[in-house]
Amino acid sequence: MENLKNLTEALAEELKSAPAVLAHVTAREVYESDEALLELMAELRTQRRLIATEYKKEDRDEKAVEAINARIDEIYKQITAADVYTALETTHNEMTKYLQGVYSGITAIVTNKGGGCGSGCGSCGGCG
Repeated sequence: MENLKNLTEALAEELKSAPAVLAHVTAREVYESDEALLELMAELRTQRRLIATEYKKEDRDEKAVEAINARIDEIYKQITAADVYTALETTHNEMTKYLQGVYSGITAIVTNKGGGCGSGCGSCGGCG
């Protein structure tokens, strides 16, 4: 089992240098350091706490609930429209597709059901 752990760690280190992984790591760093976006996310958390508090009240103020929900929707749209958010989402999807391809390749090798591909995976559309 120790050998498998060592091999897994070596594979993980190799995968860290893949372009799809590097792009995602960079996009995540940019996303996590965007001050305007961080402020929006903090406000979103605050608004969600406010709405939760309002829902717990027996005599809740429906106009307040509407206003808070509208603000939550507005903040959410601003966050998801931000370039850093869309870049993070795009690179996450690309990294996931890449890692799924790696997993499919490993599965094909382990089960002896490989597609007979060559030595490189750069132009591969996925095993199977």
